[in-house]
Amino acid sequence: MPLIIDGYNLLYAAGIVSSLDGRGSFAQDRQLLLDSICDIVPAPEIEKTVVVFDASYAPPGLPRTVQHQGITVHFASDYADADTMIEELILQHSSPRKLTVVSSDHRIQRAARRRKATAVDSDRWFAEQQRTHHQTPKPQTQKPKAPLSGSEVEKWLQEFGDVDLKEVQSQLDAYASDAKQKKQQAKRPVSSEPTTPRSSKQKPAEEEHWEQLASELGLQGTSDEQFEDEQTELANTKFGGIFTQEYLDQIAEEMKNQRGLE
Repeated sequence: MPLIIDGYNLLYAAGIVSSLDGRGSFAQDRQLLLDSICDIVPAPEIEKTVVVFDASYAPPGLPRTVQHQGITVHFASDYADADTMIEELILQHSSPRKLTVVSSDHRIQRAARRRKATAVDSDRWFAEQQRTHHQTPKPQTQKPKAPLSGSEVEKWLQEFGDVDLKEVQSQLDAYASDAKQKKQQAKRPVSSEPTTPRSSKQKPAEEEHWEQLASELGLQGTSDEQFEDEQTELANTKFGGIFTQEYLDQIAEEMKNQRGLE
């Protein structure tokens, strides 16, 4: 955003007044103010920043317009005062709605508002810019490490001079290989044979054998009494007493056990 700053107005609002107590000069105060503006104004806005000073304390021999680290600095030598020059700059600005005018002078603030520009008191603007500047983290640069001195090299050699570097490297390689192998094994999926669940209708081969035998022998009962009756009838009629009662009882007992009747 473009800036037009009332130079001496901001200088007093920022407390940069070494020239008033004899400790400095206007030239030093101006330099300090311009450096401060460069510090607190974002870099993309520096080239859009204009600072206007009265001509009464302008440095002799310098042109009326100079550049300071990208800032355009005017000394209002051809105007009655800095306010008159700032009014003209506001009037001539091509994008006044985007313009910010920094001054506590009511005359300049009225001129800014007439052009729909933003007018800000100098002390308020300076405080806000400082607060924003301090809150913005600065990139940290790592300090390069200086090489070891001769005495430091000698100390390390005395401490570790008898270490077999090849043996240490061999142990490190073996450790790295072992760790890599364990890591690969941990990632390997555990293989498991898919199991096919047995259908509730599927029966073991032994059970099917006994059911087939029962069918062939004509034993269809599902209770103890029915088995006993059927095996007696089988012994007396179908097999004509070929099988003994004891043998038939054994067959009936085994069939009951297999069919879960006990």
